[in-house]
Amino acid sequence: MRARRRWVARSGAPVAAWTLATAVALGPGGCVRAPREAPDGARLLALVERQVAFGPRVPGSAAHDSCRAWIASRLREAGARAVFEQSFVDSVPGFGTVRLTNLVASFWSGGTAGERPRLLFVAHWDSRPWCDRDPDLAQRARPLPGANDGGSGVAVLLELARSFGRVPPAQPVDLVFVDGEDLGTQASPGGFFRGSTRFAADVKARAGSGSGVRYRLGVLLDLVGGRGATFPREPNSMLRAPDAVREVWDAAASLRLAQFSGEIGTSVLDDHIPLNDAGIPTVDVIDFSYPEWHTSRDLPAAMEPAGMVACFRLLAHLADRR
Repeated sequence: MRARRRWVARSGAPVAAWTLATAVALGPGGCVRAPREAPDGARLLALVERQVAFGPRVPGSAAHDSCRAWIASRLREAGARAVFEQSFVDSVPGFGTVRLTNLVASFWSGGTAGERPRLLFVAHWDSRPWCDRDPDLAQRARPLPGANDGGSGVAVLLELARSFGRVPPAQPVDLVFVDGEDLGTQASPGGFFRGSTRFAADVKARAGSGSGVRYRLGVLLDLVGGRGATFPREPNSMLRAPDAVREVWDAAASLRLAQFSGEIGTSVLDDHIPLNDAGIPTVDVIDFSYPEWHTSRDLPAAMEPAGMVACFRLLAHLADRR
């Protein structure tokens, strides 16, 4: 993930691609929908551990390839209506030429999603090539394990996919796993947000041609599994998508999710920036106080499930509202 200063990455032309637990909701036609299963903290942590077990998911590595295939397999096994792999070759300043892949899984109730605006839930699945904030200078050239930074958001989205496959959401939802989020440095800021920039460019191009999917609300999850995680309102989200921030934090309050505070946090440049630039009102749910950020200690041992469980509950609630 990124430093506090974060810049927005530039990308080339787009590619063509493309309540809880005990609540009973009404489905299409007034039919009673099955109750949604409660999130399981142990299962969420196990999903993080599985990602870390591949090794650092640095683009261009064998671990990166294996993790991509695993995510795609889990999405298909979950019963997504559609799974797209948006692959492209990118030249990343300071890193080189690399193949990146965004994964998109769609879920909805009924026959077709039609023209209904969708919800967009996002996390990045790659891990950083360097532990550049490690207090041990000898560790700084090593790749990041990426347990919380990447792994936690992916775990929540995969668990949502599993749940949506069993009980489809009331609203159409796309789960998007973006690649190439963390290839930038202060000297080469163009390496950040490669996947989300490409995805956003594709959405914007299709909207301009009168085709493609429309998104009503986007929620980005990043660093959501640290010990004692809390999620203040992120200032760039408030500036660019104030109505979305209000909707998300009001929903969290209705669920009494203590992790979502009313405080205003640190401004972060993250994958929500290119999404907002493309006209998708997107908020960044992030705990930027995680002490293991960009260090070799970003491991499952530094995590606990409470923040991930809260994020699962929030996103499921948003998706199940009619």
